[in-house]
Amino acid sequence: MSRDENSSVSLVIVQPTPFCNIDCDYCYLGGRTNKKRMAIDTVIAIKHFLHGVPKHDKRLTIAWHGGEPLSAGRAFYEKAFAVLVKDSFEHGIKHNIQTNAMLIDDEWCSLFAIHEVAIGVSIDGPKHVHDAHRMTRAKHGTFDRVMRGIRTLQKHKIDFTTISVVTPDLLNDIESTIDFFLSLGSKQIAFNVEEMEGSHSESTLYKERTRESLIEFFEKISSAQRQNSWLRIRELDSMRMHFRAPIDSAIHRSTNRAGSIISFDVDGNVSTFSPEMLGLTSPTYGRFIWANVCSDSWQSVLQNPGFKRVRAEIDRGVERCRETCGYFAVCGGGDPSNKLAEHATFDATETNCCRLHVQALADVILEELERARQIPTGPIGQPVAVESNR
Repeated sequence: MSRDENSSVSLVIVQPTPFCNIDCDYCYLGGRTNKKRMAIDTVIAIKHFLHGVPKHDKRLTIAWHGGEPLSAGRAFYEKAFAVLVKDSFEHGIKHNIQTNAMLIDDEWCSLFAIHEVAIGVSIDGPKHVHDAHRMTRAKHGTFDRVMRGIRTLQKHKIDFTTISVVTPDLLNDIESTIDFFLSLGSKQIAFNVEEMEGSHSESTLYKERTRESLIEFFEKISSAQRQNSWLRIRELDSMRMHFRAPIDSAIHRSTNRAGSIISFDVDGNVSTFSPEMLGLTSPTYGRFIWANVCSDSWQSVLQNPGFKRVRAEIDRGVERCRETCGYFAVCGGGDPSNKLAEHATFDATETNCCRLHVQALADVILEELERARQIPTGPIGQPVAVESNR
């Protein structure tokens, strides 16, 4: 039996347009100048497609992603939200928009409030850190316009979370970056390391001593969190949960389990596993598109020969991680998109992203828990059972 046979969708990614109004130098997406917008008929077809997909017994999260999703316009979302209303599914729907915030104004905030949309803002830190990479096509920094959007959210009392890309610029000024996020007032902070992925064929982080810099960074943001108990940091909170889980519990990484994440592009093409795979073309595997909502069902995906091949290789890679990596218990086998980018195959194990985003963080949290509780441990990533706080 495949380990994914009983997977159910926990996250839906919808790309209403591939267009982005800025040109970040680490972006993995191609086609960012394409201004095509999703047709409402495609949104209707997505709704029907999702009715045939196994789902968790909880609210379904639909994340509108891009490109810059607000580039699709308010009129599009008014129609799309009218199609994908809360009672579209048994346990309801939660809409989330991940945005660079540059287009946010009072009218957008009214729409967010009416539909209870969760907002995630992409911002890398203070001005000198953010503007080093998140620029317009004319190579102008975007920080001031992003902050104008954030202030508009704050004026309307709309909560938001943030996601930042960890670059050498951030690591060279950790203290001011932490101070900036403490002052920002976001509900949760998340950090993604700059990755080699998609059209971004190199990462400035994959250099000597970067792991030591990441450990220093994680230690400092962990210290800041201990001093500010209200502060939620996605990576730290998630890793602590994994370590505190019962010894016989299993971690399920949604990016390497078929159907846990389902992604739809602007034309209604369907992919699964890592969302980054949606727009990729591989010389080995071709496109990671296995159905279209206008003509196919989830069963079409499961029966697609290309999908079957990718799924089998992802499963083999995960099993190799299980057999060889001491961090498996807090990782779950790695992200397929990183394995593809770094090894040109899914049947692989450790990546630079693993070493920087999982292993360095795990070492920091394990040491923190040992100091706080003196918990006895086995090999790295395999703590003996402690009381679970989940």
